[in-house]
Amino acid sequence: MTSSQVTWTPEVESYEEQSLLMKFKFEYGGYHGYISVVVCAVGIVCSLLVIAVLTRQHMLTPSNYMLTALAICDLTTMVSYIPYAIQFYCLYGVELSVHRNTLASARFCLVHANLSVTAHTASIWITVALSVFRYSMVRRAADGRTVIASNNLKTSQCIVLLVCVLSAVVLIPNYLTLTIASSTDPATNQTLYDVVTTSSQPNATAVDEALSTFNFWIHALVIKLLPCVLMSLFGILLVLTVRRQRMRSQKLLRGSGRKNSVAKKVKCQSKSKAREGSHTTAMLVSVIVLFLITEFPQGVLALVSGLKPIYFSTLYVPLGDVMDIAALVNNGINFILYCAMSRQFRQTFLELFNIKPALHRSDITV
Repeated sequence: MTSSQVTWTPEVESYEEQSLLMKFKFEYGGYHGYISVVVCAVGIVCSLLVIAVLTRQHMLTPSNYMLTALAICDLTTMVSYIPYAIQFYCLYGVELSVHRNTLASARFCLVHANLSVTAHTASIWITVALSVFRYSMVRRAADGRTVIASNNLKTSQCIVLLVCVLSAVVLIPNYLTLTIASSTDPATNQTLYDVVTTSSQPNATAVDEALSTFNFWIHALVIKLLPCVLMSLFGILLVLTVRRQRMRSQKLLRGSGRKNSVAKKVKCQSKSKAREGSHTTAMLVSVIVLFLITEFPQGVLALVSGLKPIYFSTLYVPLGDVMDIAALVNNGINFILYCAMSRQFRQTFLELFNIKPALHRSDITV
């Protein structure tokens, strides 16, 4: 997710000499672990509920399949983050110590750093793919072309698989730049272990420096800024296409005759289907907006840090925990979003847990 998951070595300056952001990082660090554990615990429950609802047979549509994959990626990130937060924030604080920085904890931190960034990258690009996929479907429907749900479902499955594989491939430099380093605690003379980048090691080579720089730009451009640009573009195109389709449908219905009973029936069905499609589009746009709120500032900070490296230590690192908690909140909020914006999702949730008698299900849209 951010550099704060790799290591947080105490600054050499005294507390009074640190910048306001570093003081904020130090103060907030005492609470971050507890806040993130609560957010992740709630988010895990919400993600499991989303998966349980969207995997019902009548809910299995191409868009819902991709939303399910998104929930699984978010679930993976939050499950991994809880033990990380407990070990490196809650139990032993944020400073290096013989209990906090054991070899076992460093090995876990290395696995967590790679697993969480892979799952988070996959979730970002699944959202991008979902915006493109939904736009293409709405565009085909607006042009009067046939939409075959079974073919679209297979396409969405292939897209999710491709996104996951490519996310792992793109992050190979990230896997190569992280390593476990050891140091000696002067107070106890015991060995401490931490996860660091290879370029920060005393024996770092030119290859390590180049790989670290390349990895940083991948994070800034490929994982943060490019997905934000694509999500914004296709989100806007999706809204414009839906609005144009709605205006065209209203014009056709007005000219179909008000007294014809068949026309009235078609009009009611068209309105119901258009309303359901609009809700799906609105829900997707909301997901995109939430991603933009959390990911775009990170991308801008990463870009600025790449252009002026001084900003990495003065801006990016001090705000690392804040960016982490923002991403975790975004991971767990989708359940509330789906309940608020999708009647079909609410119905299925209530039926699944027998909260109240089953209601009539509306037509399924893709």
